[in-house]
Amino acid sequence: MTGLKINFQKSSVDGYGSVKEELPRWANNLGCQVGNDNLKYLGAVLGDSPSSLAYWSPLVNKFNAKLKTWDTSSVLMANRLVLLKTTLDSIPNFWFNLFKIPSGIIQKLERIRKYFLWGEYSGGTSVKKEVTSSGGTRGGREGA
Repeated sequence: MTGLKINFQKSSVDGYGSVKEELPRWANNLGCQVGNDNLKYLGAVLGDSPSSLAYWSPLVNKFNAKLKTWDTSSVLMANRLVLLKTTLDSIPNFWFNLFKIPSGIIQKLERIRKYFLWGEYSGGTSVKKEVTSSGGTRGGREGA
């Protein structure tokens, strides 16, 4: 015995066709929930079209959720770089191995990384600074 156990609260029973009628009974017996039509594997929904930008929103949300826990004003740039390389760069690896990622998503993830690295990230939005004609800067919020 290895001591590993199945976490039935995080598990679901999925089925297709005529088996769907039996799913509630099986889920009740196992103590888990009945799954929906979207089968998830490590956070990626299998069966949806990976060419659509909406498919990749869970990945972008994971990026933003991870960054919201860090305050850029209290972390030195060198430490922000380490956080990006060790934590954020590992999040999409699985997704990149499953499907070809659209260039729009790559650009979005790179923009999020850039804003965090330069200390301009502000919880899902970035602070964009413009140089005014007088040489000063003017800041504003922009969606990431």
